[in-house]
Amino acid sequence: MSRQPPPTNETDATPLSLLGLPNFSTDVMQTPEFTSMLLLSTLGMATAVGIALVQTRRLRTLQQTMSQRYSVQLAQIESRLKRDAVEAKGAGVRAVATDMLGVVDNFDRALKAAEGTETAKTKTALQSLLKGVQMTRTGLLDALHKHNIQQIPALGTKFDPNLHEAVFQYADKKLEVGSVGSVVLEGYTWNDRVLRASKVGVVSEPSDDKPPKK
Repeated sequence: MSRQPPPTNETDATPLSLLGLPNFSTDVMQTPEFTSMLLLSTLGMATAVGIALVQTRRLRTLQQTMSQRYSVQLAQIESRLKRDAVEAKGAGVRAVATDMLGVVDNFDRALKAAEGTETAKTKTALQSLLKGVQMTRTGLLDALHKHNIQQIPALGTKFDPNLHEAVFQYADKKLEVGSVGSVVLEGYTWNDRVLRASKVGVVSEPSDDKPPKK
C-alpha cells in the first residue's frame, strides 16, 4: 500500500506567528513588500528585545545598589546597638564604682584619724585594728583595679584641670608653683575616663604683700 504525501497548505509555509504576523502564501512571501514588512517586524522585535535587556540590567543594578545600601544601614544599626550596650554597661559600672569609692574614703579617714593616737596600753590592739582596716582597703582597691578602676596620680604632679579639682591654694617655697602639694580626696578613673577628680591643694606664687605698719 503506497504512502500518500500529507496535504500541503500554503499558509503553513513558515511560522510567521513568531514575528507577530499571520501566515501568508508562497506567492505573497516572494514579493518585495512582504520582504520589507518582514524586515521591519524583525527590527521591531530586536528593538523590543534590546529594550528588555537594558531594563533588566537597570533592575539588576538597582537591586545591587539597594542591597549594598541596606547592608550599610544594617551595619550602622548593629554598631549603634553595640555602642549603646557598652555605654549602658559603663553607666552601671560607674554608678557601682562611685559608691565603692565612698567606702575607700571611709577607710582612708579611719587610718588618718588613728595616726598618733595610740598609747602604750592600747598600742597592740590598735595596731591589729589598723592592720585589718588596711588589708580590707587594699583588697577593695585590688577588686576595683580588676575592673580598670585606677587611682589618679596627684601629689607632686603638675595640676591638670582634667584630672584634678583645686579646692584651695597655698604658698610653699619648697614646691613648684602650679604643682599639687596636698591631696584632700583621691580621684579615680575607669577605662581612662574620670570617675571622680582628685580634690587637691595647689601651690601658688608667694605673696609679696607686707602687713601694714602700726
